[in-house]
Amino acid sequence: MYYEPQRDIENRISYRAYANSSVQLHYHRSIELVYVLKGSISVNCGTAYTAEKDDIAFFPSGYPHSLTSIEPSHTITFMIPYSYFKDFAGGIPIFAKLDDKPINRRILSFISEANRHIRQQPNVFLKSYIDLILATITHNYMPISCSEKCHSFIIPIISYINENYKEKITLEDISRHFGYSKHYFSRLFNKFIGCNLSTYINTLRSSAAKESFSSGKTKKTASILESGFNCTSTFYRHNVVNKQS
Repeated sequence: MYYEPQRDIENRISYRAYANSSVQLHYHRSIELVYVLKGSISVNCGTAYTAEKDDIAFFPSGYPHSLTSIEPSHTITFMIPYSYFKDFAGGIPIFAKLDDKPINRRILSFISEANRHIRQQPNVFLKSYIDLILATITHNYMPISCSEKCHSFIIPIISYINENYKEKITLEDISRHFGYSKHYFSRLFNKFIGCNLSTYINTLRSSAAKESFSSGKTKKTASILESGFNCTSTFYRHNVVNKQS
């Protein structure tokens, strides 16, 4: 099992079409919807099931999941990042396979409309379609209890960092906040994320800065400093190292 940090770092809705998709066991903060257009897929998210044409596999935030194409299949994967559902009224319950095909085709129409606005994020129309998708699911499907729980170590930490990355976060402070020694915390963080704490935080800051100054609303230097970097040289050094690696 592995964590997909880039999904959470990008903090962007994504729409991707796949043929014969197979994905190993992994997890992320985003909600993932996989719509089966053709064929069928085998899904594991605490419980195992098969999703066929016009079914939707619902993968909750933080829950390990995997999927395998059983036969030639075509699917759409729609990722909803945490920032788009964190304030959803009543919260998002846990669902598994969504198998009411007429309702799912309505959900697909909302997904397709959202995809029309996906290049411009954040976008008020995009947020409205996300609310429609989640409201349609929560109003038409019964939630379930899932035996798999989000990873007890990494998900709360990722949530904390993603909400506070613009502030000064030191290894000592965050390890103390979660009740670990800094050496133990550092070792586990590297194991589950695949990089050290500083690299992960600076990647979040870099992504936020690039999104800010590419919008044209804020000058580049201001965007870099507002994203949490203490100086512009740290931003450029981080991006040069990442480009080379």
